[in-house]
Amino acid sequence: LSHVFRVLRLVILAEDPKLSVREMLIEQYKANGVNLALPFRLGEAYRVIFFKKFFGSYYRSFIFLLTERIFDFSTILVIFYLARYFANEWHAAFSYVNYFTILMFVGIFGFFFVAEEVLSILHRVLLSRTTTRIEVQLIKITGQILRAIHDVKAILSKRVWACLGFTLVIWGLEILGFAMFYKLFAGQIDALLSLGSLVFLSSLLPSGPVGYGGVQLAFHWVGQIWNMPGLVGYSVWYNVFIFLPAIFIALVLFFNGNSSFKRKQTKKGKAHG
Repeated sequence: LSHVFRVLRLVILAEDPKLSVREMLIEQYKANGVNLALPFRLGEAYRVIFFKKFFGSYYRSFIFLLTERIFDFSTILVIFYLARYFANEWHAAFSYVNYFTILMFVGIFGFFFVAEEVLSILHRVLLSRTTTRIEVQLIKITGQILRAIHDVKAILSKRVWACLGFTLVIWGLEILGFAMFYKLFAGQIDALLSLGSLVFLSSLLPSGPVGYGGVQLAFHWVGQIWNMPGLVGYSVWYNVFIFLPAIFIALVLFFNGNSSFKRKQTKKGKAHG
């Protein structure tokens, strides 16, 4: 369900009434499967490449992905701070996420405001000079980065509330995936929200297929904080119930898509014959 709302959010971002929600949903499930199956989040590259057919260019596909990730990680951090709010006591581990939050938002602010000003000045200086081959390349690079910054800021300013609404629904549904551990935590909402937010944040870490590495680290960390040393073992069930079905659905869609393509090619061959 969360992926249905992700596709609807993309439709809002693109503002293109001709987009096929059904085709985008199929590609979204396939991209999700690739992202889970490949290590180091390499599936994001697949998404940029194969969503080009919907958005018209790799550039637009990348810009929409970047905008989505800004909404997603900001919401994940809000979930984490909700966990802190419900927590009965302060856990030292929270400090690390505090540092990450500060770095993240300083980075976003620096990129969209400070870097924009610096790049804009550099771009104008380069344009005013007698250009060499290296300077031409620098002009192209700085121009592309400035264009990306302007486009993301335009998207955020025009459609921020609609995208925020869909993002809250998306991550509300994602958090429900952890309801299977509700009794295990004896109804401790702070532990449940902490586990969910840390699993989501683990996607920033270089991990193996099916989230192996980052997911286990999140379960281990929460187990240490709430004195549940065997909690890391339950990460297997999270992978089985959440990740493996996603990969299975992606495989079915890939197989079905290839079969449909072959059938079309066969029909065309017969008609030509």
